[in-house]
Amino acid sequence: MLRRRGYKIFTVGVEECTRERVLSSIDELAHDSRDGSKTFFYYAGHGSHIDRTYVNGITTRGEGYVDSQRIVPYALFERLANVRGKKAVVIDACYSGEFTEYLRKGMGPPLLKDYVVIASTRRDGEGIVTVWTTKPEEVPRHLIDKSVSNVVFWLYGRTPHRRRVDLSQIPIPIFNALPDVRTRYPKTNLEIQRVSDTGFIL
Repeated sequence: MLRRRGYKIFTVGVEECTRERVLSSIDELAHDSRDGSKTFFYYAGHGSHIDRTYVNGITTRGEGYVDSQRIVPYALFERLANVRGKKAVVIDACYSGEFTEYLRKGMGPPLLKDYVVIASTRRDGEGIVTVWTTKPEEVPRHLIDKSVSNVVFWLYGRTPHRRRVDLSQIPIPIFNALPDVRTRYPKTNLEIQRVSDTGFIL
């Protein structure tokens, strides 16, 4: 979808997705950015919630690496602040609403400008993310039917390549989980959160 719109694509794969690699990749984006740049940063993976005394974050190498590999909102936005031009940031992970709340409630020093940030759940919500497997038999039934996350589904469903779309203007839907999802994963929450200070044309 992004390639059809003329974006240069850079992907950090699952095996190399460490905290250092993600943040250094943003530094590379910043180095190549210009005042008129449009950057689309998308993270799909684990979200981390330790307890109420810790800020939620994203965990780049799974639950066993929470302490050393988690990236909290301030750390991510501090790096993204160096990327010039307009920025669309999608955090597709459990507990990702912490990232929009950080900006909406002014929980830290103002870092970003010209941004749209979309999170796949509320601050306390769990979500369904893309399944990375070569063995379809390992994928739960509801993910075989729709094997991409709700944010990817939303972007594909709402942004056909024939027209450009302003991410800050599209109404954010609330997805209803299928009955088997609600039964097997009662904490699943597919309510997308968004905060922005500008329009971003995808």
